[in-house]
Order: sequence, then C-alpha cells, then structure tokens
Amino acid sequence: MRTILLLSSCLLIHSLIAQNKQLEWVNTFGGNQFDRTSSLVVDALGNVYCAGIFSDSVDFNTSGTPVVLKANNSQDLFLLKHDQNGNLLWAKSIGSKGVEKNIHISLDGLGNLVVVGVFSDTINLDLNGGAQHLIASG
Repeated sequence: MRTILLLSSCLLIHSLIAQNKQLEWVNTFGGNQFDRTSSLVVDALGNVYCAGIFSDSVDFNTSGTPVVLKANNSQDLFLLKHDQNGNLLWAKSIGSKGVEKNIHISLDGLGNLVVVGVFSDTINLDLNGGAQHLIASG
C-alpha cells in the first residue's frame, strides 16, 4: 500500500511501503509569495498529479532545470505531474484577470484527470498554450 503526504506551502511527497516504511522520493517547490497544494492523486502507473494555487512566480522543479510559472493576476492555479520516481513531467498554470481558487483533482474510471475549481471573469483552460476560453456566468 502506498501513502502520499502533503504539507502546506511546499509539496512533500513520499511513498511508504506498508511493511518497511521506506521513503521512495521527495520533491519540494515554493516561491517568495503564497503557494499551497490543495489536491493530489496517484494514477495506476504511479504518476502523481498535484493541484493548488500560487502567487507571483514559483519554480516547480527545484532539483533540476527550473520550471518557473508566473501568475497572470495575484493568484493562479497550478497542475503538476510527476512520474513514479518523482521526476517532474510537466507543470501548467490556469489563470485569468479574475480570481481562481478551490482547485481539486481526481481520476475518472478511465484514468483521465478531472479538474474542478472556482473562477471569475474569463479563464483560458488550454494547458498547451492555445486558447480555450470559458466565461464565468455569475
């Protein structure tokens, strides 16, 4: 059985083998402003997805080549994917000129990542640099 731990402003992920309680890997990130992880899931292959909120700019790969995301407004949402060995595969931001908060993630029955959250104004949901805008209705 694997266990994932999550601590407030920095991401501390470790897996424990139930019998031996061995640390498998740890990754951290953070900036000089507010950043917080709010949701984490592990898929069938052991990939770890993490979601949360950040301000200003954050380096999400402090153990290698920097992967820096910059917030569009005071705070934006982030999504990360690590492989089963703790290597950062990608880091994406979701933001608008308005407010974003309460991001949560899960996996559906096919292993697809499902993302929910709150936003205002118009948000771009295309994680690959294109444009897929959604306008808040209230």
